[in-house]
Amino acid sequence: MRRRPLRRPPAGTGQPPGRARGGLCLRPGAGGRGPGRGRPTGPGAGRLGHPRGARRRPLRHPGGADAAPGDRPGGGTAGQGAPRDRPQPGPGRPAGDRPGRHRRGPRAGRGSRHPAPHGGADAGAGSIPGPGPGCAGCPGGEEKVSTKREEGTVTLALPSKGQLEEGTLQFLASCGLRVDKVNPRQYQAELPALPQVRVLFQRAEDIVTQVAAGTADLGITGLDLVMEEGEPGGRLFVLHEALGYGHCDLVLAVPEGWLDVDSVADLADLAPEFRAQHGRDLRVATKFPQLVRAFLYEHEIVQFQIVPGHGAIEAAPALGYADLVADLTATRTTLRENRLKEIAGGTILHSQACFIGNRQALLERPAVLDVACRMLDQMEAALAGRRHHTLTARLAAASAEEASRQVRGLLRGTGAQVLALSPLPPLPQAPTPQWSLALLVPNDALTDLVQRVQEVASGPVAVTPVQYLFAPGARTSHGLLTRLKRERQAQ
Repeated sequence: MRRRPLRRPPAGTGQPPGRARGGLCLRPGAGGRGPGRGRPTGPGAGRLGHPRGARRRPLRHPGGADAAPGDRPGGGTAGQGAPRDRPQPGPGRPAGDRPGRHRRGPRAGRGSRHPAPHGGADAGAGSIPGPGPGCAGCPGGEEKVSTKREEGTVTLALPSKGQLEEGTLQFLASCGLRVDKVNPRQYQAELPALPQVRVLFQRAEDIVTQVAAGTADLGITGLDLVMEEGEPGGRLFVLHEALGYGHCDLVLAVPEGWLDVDSVADLADLAPEFRAQHGRDLRVATKFPQLVRAFLYEHEIVQFQIVPGHGAIEAAPALGYADLVADLTATRTTLRENRLKEIAGGTILHSQACFIGNRQALLERPAVLDVACRMLDQMEAALAGRRHHTLTARLAAASAEEASRQVRGLLRGTGAQVLALSPLPPLPQAPTPQWSLALLVPNDALTDLVQRVQEVASGPVAVTPVQYLFAPGARTSHGLLTRLKRERQAQ
């Protein structure tokens, strides 16, 4: 419908014919731009501007039974040009519908705002076509609706920053569980050795919360955070509490000016005197209120107040909002630089990286239990390998009994184990029979045993570090399976 510009009526005259209530001058049949553009003539044809709030009649598409002669295809009026081509009806568009004006299909029921099901009995001309082979929301569709977590996928949460992140990645790589992280800024990665594992990088503090809530199935974080946030027998399950890196201690430290306080016993004696003198309890700044409170109660110190600390709490005594601190430290350097001293017996917890899991996921999801057992086996093997070396040498003995007697004398009091003792082919330069000896030696006995073997060996002595040391017989995760089985029976 073509609109002409507004015109002011001449002075002293009324409104021109065809002027609608809205102030627009709408004249029927104006334009002459082909069929369907003009409006049909007849009674009421000029009333195109509807008042506000009035109900408008639905549009009538060309080609209908009640269309005006000028609106039917090919039926132009006198003085109009030839009819223009119209697009052919496509899938999902009723025949004769004009482009850009699609009518809604019938509703599935009274009051419903959703269209009728695909291909249903109530589907009209404007309804959605029938379901394809991949339609998930209709009966007969082949694909299932995707869930938040795919079946069989196990989520592993790892620290996202700091020394704990570097140590975790290095440790997993040494265990044969290399983490592939394409971009350092990404928070997701893959574990090629376990394709079903999805790795997420999170803050160490958040890993405990996510594993406890079930958002992550497994995780590696600090033992101090687990002991602070976790509850014995709760949702967290400690799979391995000593992974061998990320060592630090949670200790009590007092100002250096407290000359009479050098131990926890001195602090216990000071607490009631401090309250009597200052009228308040000792204020302890810490990020671990649960662990500190339990430790002080255990040592019969009750006159204290926990001050939650954030950031560098070593400065709390100097700033005046705490009297002493309980904080993590690895080298004690930060304590000394802030004029604090660690008191004897004030070590609350020896912490390091640990491996945790969600208790319910381990009990109810076989995929999570299988991944946890496989990771535990690799971790135990790598940790055991670090504690041992292999020693190989050549011995000269006339018989197997003599060779065995020599070996027993060498191993006495060392804790080493014999891996192999086998005869060697005769050597022209060695008239006495030669024997190949392989030993598994603990690191602390290596130096002593090497000297012993050198005295009786008929050749060079070789020492090799052990990368993996798997226990014989049952898997090292047998203890985990036993513990979970007992809990399952108790439920």
